[in-house]
Amino acid sequence: MKNNSNGFGLASLMLLFWGIWGSGCSSPNAVPAVNPGAAKATLPNATAKNPIAATTVDPVEERLRTMTLEERAGQMLMIGFSGLALSKDSRRLQRECRVGGVILFKNNISRLGQLQKLNQDVQRTATKASGIPAFIATDQEGGRVARLKKNVGMPAFAANGKLARSGKISAIKAAGQITGQRLRTAGINMNLAPVLDVVTTKNRRGIIGDRSFGSNPQIVGRWGSEYIRALQNENVIATAKHFPGHGATTTDSHLSLPIVKLSPTELRRTHIAPFHTAIQNGVGAIMPAHIVYSSLDKKTPATLSRPILHDLLRRELAFKGLVISDSMSMAAISKNRNWERTVVQATRSGVDVLLLTNSPSHQRRAFRALVNAARRDPQIKARITESCRRILQTKQRFGIWKPKLNSP
Repeated sequence: MKNNSNGFGLASLMLLFWGIWGSGCSSPNAVPAVNPGAAKATLPNATAKNPIAATTVDPVEERLRTMTLEERAGQMLMIGFSGLALSKDSRRLQRECRVGGVILFKNNISRLGQLQKLNQDVQRTATKASGIPAFIATDQEGGRVARLKKNVGMPAFAANGKLARSGKISAIKAAGQITGQRLRTAGINMNLAPVLDVVTTKNRRGIIGDRSFGSNPQIVGRWGSEYIRALQNENVIATAKHFPGHGATTTDSHLSLPIVKLSPTELRRTHIAPFHTAIQNGVGAIMPAHIVYSSLDKKTPATLSRPILHDLLRRELAFKGLVISDSMSMAAISKNRNWERTVVQATRSGVDVLLLTNSPSHQRRAFRALVNAARRDPQIKARITESCRRILQTKQRFGIWKPKLNSP
């Protein structure tokens, strides 16, 4: 994957285009980009006897060429499951749907040895099913959102807001580094953190609260990027959330659909700015919000909105990494919507990884919906291939998938 950090020209153009970003996007304190994209493998120099030996081989494209539609679609699924070990049904689901990732919650974790064994089992099953190891993700923000506790060797870090109020940047660096180390020891390679929402509700009484670094977009961007750098230096993928910002609402998207009516200028100046900074600093993944931003897309939540995910995130902000949905079972995205159509719409709009925390039957239906839609619609088939490419690039970048190249 190409690194986004080497484009000062892009940042300058964005500043000229918007004229509203402030010093956080080009601050001298900006964090250097980390984890550059994996280089293509170059074969030995060509000779008269071997004229094609100097061909550059892209292992991602080589692997994509051998994958079936079902294997590509399966890589887009990140499933939740119950219990401290994989059940027969969970293994069968992983195999049949070629699942590319799992998410772990508190009920999947009891002690370090158990967690390591579970994750080894997940990886064995995934590799046997598709030849590609899985994303293993969890929510380890610190504060009130932390799935791993002291019983598995994870220190109890303060919430982001408290860390930011301490004024000690070393504290957030340590939190990112140690969190990354302990997650990797447990077999987890993706953290659905940090929260980059800028809280603008009165008295910080919104849903996000102290999960946010604060109400100043430059501080949120800088502190969030410090955490991202420290976490990703330990080869754990960081996920900035909830794009384009959850900090202006008091409505819980687990229960209903929030609507934010801020102007595009205010959204960019305040709420989108930290994500822009994170993109410049190489964040591996971004999670959109199950929220309607009426000035960007009148009726459609960000998770299902092509103007937000494609036009804004991909084109304007030039994000090259993964877009991973929040749970597709949350009421804001699932209530009064057809499940299969919603899954396909999220894919069409630009989601690369679908977070499916509900029942195995819904997870299977999501897989079938993607495959069936791709057989009918070339655009969906192309989107699945595009997402699978990004998934493989990310797995290669963070050492999850280590492809073996065949010499000519």
